[in-house]
Amino acid sequence: MRKISKAIVSVLAVIFVGVLSWNVYFNQRAQVLKGVSVKQEQTATIFVPGLHGRYSFTGMIHRLNHYDIAQHALTVNVSKKGKIKVHKLAPLKDNPTIKILFSADAEPKKEAKQLVAVMQTLKRDYHIQKINLVGHSSGGNIIFDYLTATNGRPDLPTPEKFVSIATTYPNRKQQAKQLPANLKILNIAGEIDHYHSDGAVSVADDLAMGKLVEPYVASYQARTIHGNILHTFHSMLHENPDVDKLIANYLYQ
Repeated sequence: MRKISKAIVSVLAVIFVGVLSWNVYFNQRAQVLKGVSVKQEQTATIFVPGLHGRYSFTGMIHRLNHYDIAQHALTVNVSKKGKIKVHKLAPLKDNPTIKILFSADAEPKKEAKQLVAVMQTLKRDYHIQKINLVGHSSGGNIIFDYLTATNGRPDLPTPEKFVSIATTYPNRKQQAKQLPANLKILNIAGEIDHYHSDGAVSVADDLAMGKLVEPYVASYQARTIHGNILHTFHSMLHENPDVDKLIANYLYQ
């Protein structure tokens, strides 16, 4: 029993040291945000995660909040049946951010429809007039489907900027024509070392978005983030402070 106990203690110690080292490493990496200076506005930024990534934007929102770049104002929970619960954390000012948590986080088409009701709630109950949208992986598809299905509706906030991270948009050629003409888009791809991919999405497939949307929107930019697997793997891009900085400078310039 004592040998087993010692083994368990040793394993727990290794895990503790590993987690601590991981946190120290990423806290040091986040220092790139320390000197970021942006405009403070009332336009709300909506974060939409991808497949099974319900909490994937938690870190980015926290870092933007910690460095006074943006303020985490609302968290919106959406049940599988579409019931909406809003938790207010701060006033809707100083670049307010809104985290959307879908319970049906493996059903992008359903989430896109539910996003309509979320936006109606935000405009009606919280008087949000203008929004930016940030989506990772299938979160980008959810946003794209939302934008093309609701263009021009007066009961919804006006979309200004859309940041797409590590997403592809196959079979959406006809939909793209319905994008808001005043929309500005930043498309971010990841490339692990020189593998032309983030481990899940190829850079070429990601950047194909440009040809799809450029004729129909106000502006389109694309950036590829290069680096090792810790920084540029598909599900690590939203943990990369360099991506935070790129998004902050784009949204709040």
